[in-house]
Parts: sequence; structure tokens; C-alpha cells
Amino acid sequence: MRIVLVSVAVWVMALACPATVIQLAGGDAGEGFAPLPNVFAAVDLYQNVGQAAMAVQGVTFNTNAGAVVNSDTTGSTTVAIPLGASADDVALGAVLANNYWEAAPNPISLTVNGLTPGQSYQFDFFAKSTGGYWSMQVQYTDSVGTVLATESTVQLSPDLTSTPPPGVWDIQTTLMAPADGIVIAKSLPTTYGSGWNGNARANALAVTYADVIPEPATLALLGLGGLGLRRRGRPIRA
Repeated sequence: MRIVLVSVAVWVMALACPATVIQLAGGDAGEGFAPLPNVFAAVDLYQNVGQAAMAVQGVTFNTNAGAVVNSDTTGSTTVAIPLGASADDVALGAVLANNYWEAAPNPISLTVNGLTPGQSYQFDFFAKSTGGYWSMQVQYTDSVGTVLATESTVQLSPDLTSTPPPGVWDIQTTLMAPADGIVIAKSLPTTYGSGWNGNARANALAVTYADVIPEPATLALLGLGGLGLRRRGRPIRA
């Protein structure tokens, strides 16, 4: 019994680790964009008809990924993003060129369907600032609204007309899929940001298979139920 209790304590401590926030300098390996293998889905939130899907280091960002349903339609704004001249840099720049936004008080809400219950996934929310004091808050819930994770970051970033690296960010969260295989990923309205006060915005979302963590049945035996949450640490690259 003592061994079981120690295991529970260690697991609970793991749940409290902070999220990973990476400033992206480009789409090439070692420049910030380094997704896990085995991508489940990746979507460019700017739902522009006729816009070509862009591949960055083998991750294809579709304008409307079938597994991800975007329920928001407010609009977007375009700001050029000078990440570099390589193919991956150009592709990531195209994915992040459009700030998709939703007017306050509504969040940007993305329904991710078809996840394997009990499987651990890494969610990467990508966004860029347009200069000034910038903040972003993302939240993940299950299909009935139970909050699985809430992440936020505030950064003082340069204007995007300056030299790279501009204010481009990857907010990473790793969590276990609920029993129905549905996770709602939200970018929440924020209170800071040049020209964005009160509005929600984001550019892209990628969902990849993360490391395997304890099965739901194991968690239930430990008294933690069928849902686990942890953070995957990763060094910041600039």
C-alpha cells in the first residue's frame, strides 16, 4: 500500500509542472519548430478557400483538417512574418501570416475529434503578436466543459517589421484524451496586446501523439479516475 501511495504522490506532482512556451525563430530544425513525430492533425486557422496546405518539417497544416472543427467565423488579419528563406521557414511563415481572431467575449473554439481514449497527445497552439505587450491564454476542456488545462503567457515582443526572431510563439500542452475522444481547444479573450485587447486570436493548432503515460484503468486503480494531465518539458530555442 505504501508503494501505491508514493506512486500517486509522484503522479500528482507531475501534473503541476508548467507548460512549455517556445519562441519560434523559424521552421527549420533547431530554430524552434520541432514537433513530435506521428502527427494526428494540424490546421491553419485562416480558413481561406483555395489556400494551399503548407508542410513544415513534414507536418502538413491544412486549412480545414477533418479532425478539427473550427466553430468561429469572425475574421482574420494578415501581417507578414519574415522567418527566413528556406522551404520550412517560408512554409511556417505562410501558416502564421494570418492572425485568426474572434471578437470578445467569445473564444476561438476548436473541437478535436477522434482521439484515442487514454492516449497522450501534445497540443501546440501557435500565435504571433503584432507588437507591444502581448498575452495569450489557451484552455482545453472535454466535451461536457470540464477544464483539462489552462495555459497563459505574457511576453514583451518586438514589432513584426523588425528582424527575426519576431513575436511568434508555440504554447505546448500534453494531456490524455477523455473517454469519448473529444477535446475542445480554446484560445481565450485576452486583456493585453497591441490592438487585440479583449479579443481572442491564434494562427494554427497541431496535435501529435506524445509519450505513452499510464492507462486509464491504472489511474482508476490509483483513485485518479480516467483522465490524466501532465506537462512535457522542452528547452526554449530562439
